[in-house]
Amino acid sequence: MARKPETWCRAFFSHGYACEAVENGVAECFNDMIKEIRKKPLLTMLEEIRILLMKRFFHEGQEVAKWRGNCGPNIQLKLDEFGKDIRVWTVVPSGDDVFEVRYGYNGYKVDLATHTCTCNLWMLSGIPYVHSQSAINYVHKDPSQFLSSWLHNDKYVATYSQNIQPVGGSNLWPMTEFIKPLPPPFRRMPRRPKVKKSEACI
Repeated sequence: MARKPETWCRAFFSHGYACEAVENGVAECFNDMIKEIRKKPLLTMLEEIRILLMKRFFHEGQEVAKWRGNCGPNIQLKLDEFGKDIRVWTVVPSGDDVFEVRYGYNGYKVDLATHTCTCNLWMLSGIPYVHSQSAINYVHKDPSQFLSSWLHNDKYVATYSQNIQPVGGSNLWPMTEFIKPLPPPFRRMPRRPKVKKSEACI
């Protein structure tokens, strides 16, 4: 509890963000993309990151134009995965879009009007889980209509609607009186330097 469980434990996550992930996948993905670029000099590194992001924004914008339906393919796959085994769940209507969904001793309250389920996963992920999809199927509706608005195609389009503008090459950059950025001075590390085996044999 002293380590702020709301930052790493799903039981303490806030609702409404349409993300139940506990790992920092975005930062890890970006670090992997620039693994080789980050070894280059400062200006070269920044320029290559800019070009990388420019191409990514264009590519993602082209991909989303091919999508059909209310959500992207990855969200649809997750929706299908969450909706497995809906046939084993019994739906008991309670009126006003409220249902009790049961399987054996397990029972959950689903409210289609407020997009809530007592299993908590629908509110965390923004995607109806098997209990919610059972109730949605009971009223003969499409589960994709009950996705969080954050997962709709228009949000993805808005994310990549503004591209990074092209910039002239370094041959067009104006000269300044400032000192050029230089690498840090070489510093000899403590302890005896390692000798490669090939050098030792010579």
